[in-house]
Amino acid sequence: MTRIDELSGMETAELRMAWEEDLGRPPPTRASDAYMRSVLAYRIQEWAGPKLSAATVRHLERLVAPNARIEAMPMQARKLSAGTSLLREWNGETHEVRVLESGFEYRGRRHRSLSGIAREITGTRWSGPAFFGLKDRDRENSA
Repeated sequence: MTRIDELSGMETAELRMAWEEDLGRPPPTRASDAYMRSVLAYRIQEWAGPKLSAATVRHLERLVAPNARIEAMPMQARKLSAGTSLLREWNGETHEVRVLESGFEYRGRRHRSLSGIAREITGTRWSGPAFFGLKDRDRENSA
């Protein structure tokens, strides 16, 4: 079992302890278990894999700051690479999507777009990038 696999079995108190140990400060007070798991998993992958861009590092540092206001990263800073996992909590259930070279995988099935996956999860039409937090809301609102 990998360290990332261990995160799925952790209770809230264990996740908070792991967060403090890894990031050197307590998690945001309203951080959900799914959010803490995704940040901790990302950190594990960060240490094991290639280095992150400076923009991504700044964004992560803002997210873990006390009283952080969680916002989407600017679109140019988010290019999805094959192997990336997207997590989204919806109605109390965490949904994981894996980015493939061409398309996405959700629950063992290939999909051409995130929008189709968002529709499968919610039962309504959604912009997939918006549903998974990949759209820059400020840019959308000013356009």
